[in-house]
Amino acid sequence: MDINELYQQARSGDVRAREQLFLSLSERFRLLAHHRVWNRSDEEEVAQEALAAVASGFGDLDIRESFSAWAYKVFDNRLLAYVKRRKSTRNRNEPLFEQIPAQDANDDLRGRLLDCLRKLIVNNQRYVRILNLGYQGYAMVEICERMRITKNNAYVVLSRARSLLKHCLETGKVA
Repeated sequence: MDINELYQQARSGDVRAREQLFLSLSERFRLLAHHRVWNRSDEEEVAQEALAAVASGFGDLDIRESFSAWAYKVFDNRLLAYVKRRKSTRNRNEPLFEQIPAQDANDDLRGRLLDCLRKLIVNNQRYVRILNLGYQGYAMVEICERMRITKNNAYVVLSRARSLLKHCLETGKVA
């Protein structure tokens, strides 16, 4: 039987139709979750969240056109929420910087960094100044005031400075 027909029967008070409706939605949500979520426990969680949302809105709704379209949209919203949660968790758990194990590596990096900053000064003093102010902890508003530039210009200069510094650290040359 069609989901929309089951919905109409369940709305009229048929308990068996309501059970059949949620059983059918449960199977479909699990199948969709299986195809879109690769973690077994997470796919069950997404399907259950979607079913719970449909069940909580079931009594208050009076859908005349397509209950199945509404139910699938609820599932899609739960899936998007899962993806956002997953991405947020992954970003929180990633280390910001790789650990440099030895002191010698720090000394080597410090030497290359100072050498690159000296080369950048020759190329453009603003680059080194904005990097230095940012490193010292000044907010972008304060950096703009000190350098007498607009906020947009400061972001452009900072982006170029970082790019040149990265290139110099990798190659030893300022482009």
